[in-house]
Amino acid sequence: MKIQKPIAHHTAIVLSLTLLSGCGGSGGDGENHNSDLVGAFTESWNGTADRTYAPETGDLPTFIQGEMGRWVLGDTVSEFPDCGPIENSAIIVEGALELTSDDSFSGCSDNVWVTMFTEAATNLDVTINPGLSIPLAFGTTLSFDYRGSLVNPKRGSSRCGSPPCGDTISFSLSESGGSQITYILHAAADAVSNTRHPSYGEIFLDPEAESYSRDLYADFLEFTNFSGDDSELLAINFEVNEHGVGSIDNIVISDTAP
Repeated sequence: MKIQKPIAHHTAIVLSLTLLSGCGGSGGDGENHNSDLVGAFTESWNGTADRTYAPETGDLPTFIQGEMGRWVLGDTVSEFPDCGPIENSAIIVEGALELTSDDSFSGCSDNVWVTMFTEAATNLDVTINPGLSIPLAFGTTLSFDYRGSLVNPKRGSSRCGSPPCGDTISFSLSESGGSQITYILHAAADAVSNTRHPSYGEIFLDPEAESYSRDLYADFLEFTNFSGDDSELLAINFEVNEHGVGSIDNIVISDTAP
C-alpha cells in the first residue's frame, strides 16, 4: 500500500511509505516490541545494537527499533529520484539515536527525520505500532535528553507554509485533534516562531540545556488551538533540517511530573 501522509496537516514532514502486508521493512526485525503500553511512555535505544542506518529509496522504509516500538527513518533526498546522493544517516550509539544531515550537493533539502506513529494514527491505513497508545490529558508531561549542533544555520520566515522553517533541529508531537507542538532545539540566532497556523505552535528551548522537562498538556493549550479535551498523540518526530547532527534519548511521556 502506498501511503503519503503528514504527521499533522500543516507540517513539512511527509512520509512516503510502501508497506507490504506481513513485511517488517528494512533496518528492523519486523516485530513491534510494544503490544500494550502500561504507565509512562519511556523510549530509549538501550536494547538496540550500535548500528548505522540510511533512508531507503525502495519499496520499504527503514525501521529503527526502540524499546517502545518502531521508528520510521526518512529524508527528502531519498524520496525524489532527481536528488542525491543520500548523505543523511541515523546511528544508534550507546543507547541514543543520532541523526546526521549532510550536504547532498543536489539542490534538494537535506533534512532527515525519524517518526514514531502510535496506533491512533489510523490515517496511515497501516498500523506500524499496534497497541501503542499515548494519552494526552491534564497533567501529561514530557522529558528528554538532547545534544546537537547546526552548521551556519539560516533563519526561516515566520509565515512559511510548512514549518518549522529555516535550518533547525526540532522535536515535534502531534495529537488526534489536529494540533502539533514543535520544540526548536537549534536554529539560527535570529530565528522567529512561525505564527501562520493556529493549530501549530513552536517553542524555542535552550540548545545547551541537554536535559528538558515540559508540561506537554499546558504547552498544547498555550501555543495551539488545542481544545483541552482528552486526546491521544498520533506521532512523535525528531528532525535535523540541514546541516548538522542531533541526538535524542530518554524520552518520557507521563501523567506525572518527570
